[in-house]
Amino acid sequence: MGSNSQNKKKLVILEFIDEAEHLIGIYGQDFLRDPDVLIVCLHPNIRAYLKKINIESSDTVPFLNNDTQHEIILKTEDITEKLLNEFKFKDCYGAEEGYKDLIRLHLRLYILLFFRTIEILKNICGQHAISEIYCCKQKDINGIASRSPFVSDYERFLGYLVEDFCNKKNIISHVAELRLRERKSIQDGLRQFVRLLGRGLACIDYFCSKWSGRPEEKTIVVPAVSYRMDLIVKDIRKMHSKARCVIVWEDRNESLKQEVFKIKLMLNTFISKFKGKPLLDKVVTMDLIEWLFKKDKEQHNQLKKEFKKLKDNITSKYKEDFICSGVSVDHYVTLKIERGLEKVAHELLHSTKVLYHTFKRLKPQLLMAMYSGGIYCHMGEVARQMNICSLNISHGTHVPPNNKYEHIENFRLATSVIINTYKYVAVQTPWTNRFLDYYGDKRPRLFTGPLLYSKITKDDCLKNKKEFVGSNNNIKLILHATTLKRGRRGRLHITETLDEYISGLSDLVRAVNQLSDVFLVIRPHPVCDMTDEQLLALLPASEKIKIFRKGTFSSVLSAVDMLISYSSTCIEEALQNKIPVVLFDKWKRYNHFNIEETQSSLQLKRNPVFYITKPEILSASMDKILKIFDVDPLDEADLALYKYPEDYINNFYNFINEVIETAK
Repeated sequence: MGSNSQNKKKLVILEFIDEAEHLIGIYGQDFLRDPDVLIVCLHPNIRAYLKKINIESSDTVPFLNNDTQHEIILKTEDITEKLLNEFKFKDCYGAEEGYKDLIRLHLRLYILLFFRTIEILKNICGQHAISEIYCCKQKDINGIASRSPFVSDYERFLGYLVEDFCNKKNIISHVAELRLRERKSIQDGLRQFVRLLGRGLACIDYFCSKWSGRPEEKTIVVPAVSYRMDLIVKDIRKMHSKARCVIVWEDRNESLKQEVFKIKLMLNTFISKFKGKPLLDKVVTMDLIEWLFKKDKEQHNQLKKEFKKLKDNITSKYKEDFICSGVSVDHYVTLKIERGLEKVAHELLHSTKVLYHTFKRLKPQLLMAMYSGGIYCHMGEVARQMNICSLNISHGTHVPPNNKYEHIENFRLATSVIINTYKYVAVQTPWTNRFLDYYGDKRPRLFTGPLLYSKITKDDCLKNKKEFVGSNNNIKLILHATTLKRGRRGRLHITETLDEYISGLSDLVRAVNQLSDVFLVIRPHPVCDMTDEQLLALLPASEKIKIFRKGTFSSVLSAVDMLISYSSTCIEEALQNKIPVVLFDKWKRYNHFNIEETQSSLQLKRNPVFYITKPEILSASMDKILKIFDVDPLDEADLALYKYPEDYINNFYNFINEVIETAK
């Protein structure tokens, strides 16, 4: 039915729970329960809160369909590339890509956030006859942009966008003002104290210890020992007595926990030297020693000029590109650039100086990194300038795109983990090789098989499954895990929105409820900011759900019989460990491996991966898949298209041997 024949509705649009509380305080709960009031929540947490007090609300799924997502992707890509084609900055250390990647990342996030909000408003009004819109906004527009390059929870642009939208569409707006300030606490003062302590320890280490090691030692630099890099380092140190490992990293996460972690890491590394051969020989935290280096004023002035040109282009030359449904967002974008992004770009410039001098003192023979955003992109560039061998080992999954939207999003995501300035690239799966071929990556490739993916053993499987299900060997476990991005940092198309995640997971719960002796293990992504209580409030009732956040992913993976996912590295991890995978895409949008769709459970044949879009066939299909592989588990022959032979790992260690033995 068209909107002209509908009764006029009042729209309440909410982004945070405190906004719901604020409007309830002004208008009362009965107002929100009025059948002529449509409530749309931009985050599932608000729906869970409203449901608890018996107020119905809608998610964004009906108002952010595939066509809308695709339009936003194309517009965002076009705008950012126009701007970055005119941004010219290369520092005196030979680094330039990291600056562009940093700007591109955040510009895309800003434009995506603002355009997505406006498109949701437009689509709501297109589907309903909206006469009035109610929401909240930060009291002072000049105070809403924080020092962070990301849009934080303290930045409330929604109300301003609603006012602009209503002015263009002749809709009455009721925007309640909230007074929001970033909370200062005792922990903030304690964090500052701990940071000063960390600086002191780092300063003592800088002046009092030998960084380059003994002449016969060969230094390997890594940015962290997460993602199983610790196991790789252990193996290298066992094989080569003269190999030393140094972490060079930077962490500007302003939290007490992280500041304490830095100190613990430095102290543990120092103490472990007296207990035998340590995993790490040194930890260099660049943000703790950067104050020892004077800033290059001329370089910073050049960077300021480029940012001024960038902002001028946004508000003048390309101003029309920042208009969405008649609403201009150029002012909000430049506000975020001035308050957050520009500051971080200057920090990156200074960090690159620190990095250069760090490498100069360490004299490393090899750099190995699993990501390449910001300073880690510049690690590759500076290493090339200093003739240091560098190897990129991605911790992600990479597949060639199936359409122009994936062409954009896969590439933009890849620049932070695999398409970068490192001299060599590790190829862990056949699909990664196809991906690099598609994008024309010309670097020498090291075919290694899985280096950073979870690896499980038969003993792990037996032990961990028993912890989940006890002694009942008939029970099967299905694991749901997928990539999520925070609501304000989302990627469209190749990941689900938070609302899509809840919707797809709900279908899966209903399907599992129909099966006997089958339980669903839900592994929320680390960035998922929903509590178990909030998550369960939005899912269908079930006694067959286990939400499991603790422990390593490999420990959970080792206990299950099947993985369900939309898009995630865990897809690769499951296949590498001979666990069958169902790609569930109810949006009919993203087919990770571009395989034939399963139309019904009757057509199911033995295969490592299945692509399903119909919720109604989920239950029967999962039941059949479990039975197929219960009788005859996956083997190496089944996985030939997805997995390299085990002995490919020798290529990696031969490479390490060559680097260490030939290093001067």
